[in-house]
Amino acid sequence: MKNTLKYLLLICISAIYNTSISQNFEGGIQAGANLSQVDGDLNGGYNKIGMNGGIFVRYQLPKSPKSKVGFDISYMNKGSQNKRDEQNLNPIIIYNYHYVSVPIYYMYQVKENLALRSGLSWGYVFGSSLDDGGSEKEITGLRNTDIGFHLGVEYAFNEKISALINYQYSIRSIIDQDRSLINVPFAQFRRNGVYHNLFQVSLSYRLTKQ
Repeated sequence: MKNTLKYLLLICISAIYNTSISQNFEGGIQAGANLSQVDGDLNGGYNKIGMNGGIFVRYQLPKSPKSKVGFDISYMNKGSQNKRDEQNLNPIIIYNYHYVSVPIYYMYQVKENLALRSGLSWGYVFGSSLDDGGSEKEITGLRNTDIGFHLGVEYAFNEKISALINYQYSIRSIIDQDRSLINVPFAQFRRNGVYHNLFQVSLSYRLTKQ
């Protein structure tokens, strides 16, 4: 765990430093919150609030002034939480998943201060827990990686500060049902499994100038 975070920090520092000395590159930091649920675990609604934070690096395509490609390296807290039923006094059940996430995306500048982005993401899980209201335990059968797609809108307040709203969804189940005690059929799109479903809201600050 400590080695993973140490290597991640070195990669982040190196990535931002390299953008500062390279043409057509820009980089910076970002942080915010995730509103998430997990399709398939019976906790409906975007009730789970988690943190996100990391760096971004982007490259301006020379032959397309409105187009950029980029990637982020960030911490993502995903999961789900049920709502308390005051009549039945059901306990609050919280699923927590901690990921190092690397989304790769294409970004198109619609207006001077408005851009659309989409792409694929890869995440490595380094921790998980299930709090059933009385005890906390590790989630069994969890895959080491999460692969998904994302769609987002970014609004620039000025040359340095931007806001991002990004929707993410898992392409494959995050749980290997052969190794898990969880076996909940998820009928949407005629498939079974457990899938991350979340909105990421972040503020970013550009450290380098393109």
